[in-house]
Amino acid sequence: FFGVAMAAPRPPLRVQSTGGNVSGLATRVQRTTVFDLDPKLEEVRDRIVARVSRYEKWLTDIASSESGMEVFAEGWNTFGFHRGPDGSLVFREWLPAARQVFLIGDFNGWNHGTHPLVKETLGRWKIRFLGGAEPGHASRVRVRIETPAGEWVERVPVWSRAVAPDAAGAPAGVHWWPPFPYDWRHSRPARPHNLRFYEVHVGSAADIGIGSFARFRESVLPRVLQLGYNAIILAGVVEHCEYASGGRDVTALFAPSSKLGNPEELKELIDVAHSMGIIVVMDVVHTQVSPASSLANTDGAFAYTHPDRSAGCALDHSRWEVLRLLLSNLKYFMEAFRVDGFRFKDGTAMLYVDKGAAAASGTYSDYFGPQFDEAGGLYLMLANELVNRLHPGGAVTIIEETTGVPTLCRPVQEGGFGGFLRMDNRAASLWTDHLTHVRDEGWSIGHVAFQLMAKRPREKRVTFVEEMGTTTPLVNLLLGDQQSWKLTTASSVVCDRAVALHKLLRLATFGLAGEAYLTTAGGEYGDPVP
Repeated sequence: FFGVAMAAPRPPLRVQSTGGNVSGLATRVQRTTVFDLDPKLEEVRDRIVARVSRYEKWLTDIASSESGMEVFAEGWNTFGFHRGPDGSLVFREWLPAARQVFLIGDFNGWNHGTHPLVKETLGRWKIRFLGGAEPGHASRVRVRIETPAGEWVERVPVWSRAVAPDAAGAPAGVHWWPPFPYDWRHSRPARPHNLRFYEVHVGSAADIGIGSFARFRESVLPRVLQLGYNAIILAGVVEHCEYASGGRDVTALFAPSSKLGNPEELKELIDVAHSMGIIVVMDVVHTQVSPASSLANTDGAFAYTHPDRSAGCALDHSRWEVLRLLLSNLKYFMEAFRVDGFRFKDGTAMLYVDKGAAAASGTYSDYFGPQFDEAGGLYLMLANELVNRLHPGGAVTIIEETTGVPTLCRPVQEGGFGGFLRMDNRAASLWTDHLTHVRDEGWSIGHVAFQLMAKRPREKRVTFVEEMGTTTPLVNLLLGDQQSWKLTTASSVVCDRAVALHKLLRLATFGLAGEAYLTTAGGEYGDPVP
């Protein structure tokens, strides 16, 4: 799929609003049953219809400017390294505020002035290699940029498909172009009707040191299959600067983490998982980037981010090139790596300017009130639509959202955001509360069952026992004495009660709480959740 570059479109810098006009799709939304399923939505009907109308306008703009969303989401054929129609190597970067741009790297001895980029329209800069030295496979590069203030900065190219340190240890982009493409041996398995997810950070899935794609493939995948899981969620897959962040501090959206292996090793991991009938979902952070990322104040003018939100690291979803970047990120991993879907991390920050503080009130006017980030919501609708077009009937999109916003996992045609599953921490919070504050004899089975089964009408959920970011219920049941319990085989009343009750919590959650179930690696035997 590394094909010929697209013709340069002429899009607006920002996606334009349609005002209050109601489109054909929005007209159909007004007649859907979603308002019958949840009568409280009537008080925000106009806002839902207006949002769907603007979504349809975005689709129309993309179709007219870019020949459709599937073509729009192939930005790697235009940006970064790619082959032009004549077979020559081309490098392009979007740097609308830059005054000068140079490409430096191993191929020219990191010379600052030998390879200038030529400014094109729409804020694009390009260099074409016509003979002579050009970056080869695995060659390290950076872009050197003069900002509007006259300052010179060096950045990892935004569309880098791999990252590696230079001789001084500073990160550099890698021109990843193997002489032979990966030979896929197995097709994608069908999406299981009952999804059982095993969530894992590849780097932490090792007995000693930092794990790797290869070690995970050899050691962990067989265990996942043996335990009966049919899906995995890979956390922290793309390049991130702080290992302790678990992948949230993203620095390169298209590059698999260099701490874990190279892109071909990730492809082999996914290929082997598919051979076992296990589908693969990966985390994506499309809300913000690390301050160390090239996307944060790339050219001195915050081309990709809001300058006044999250210290300039919150992505601006109203910008045309941000939409291209993020949608291309999804399509790239679905086509180049054959992932089956994505979990959108921190969806609350994508949907709300205040990260959900106002919406936490639970009133419907606040869910879609002044703090609602319409551009973020529209991007989420586009992303779900794209993923389902690329893998019809088999794609999985999971949205991590904490306010309980209505219609998150209803089709766009009904006024929803189009997600497949909502991450629902209701069960985990229930167990944490009961284990902490309620004696065994005080548990009400009716109350527990009601809380586990309560949900938005016809919205699918993935539920779990482990409260993220805390010790697991099993550890709490063992009074925090985790290490002594692991090192002894002696039975005790505390240990027997803990194991028995933990099994009941998992059974109740699995049976009552949602359409899909998730275990975080280690949670099945009491390790703390990262």
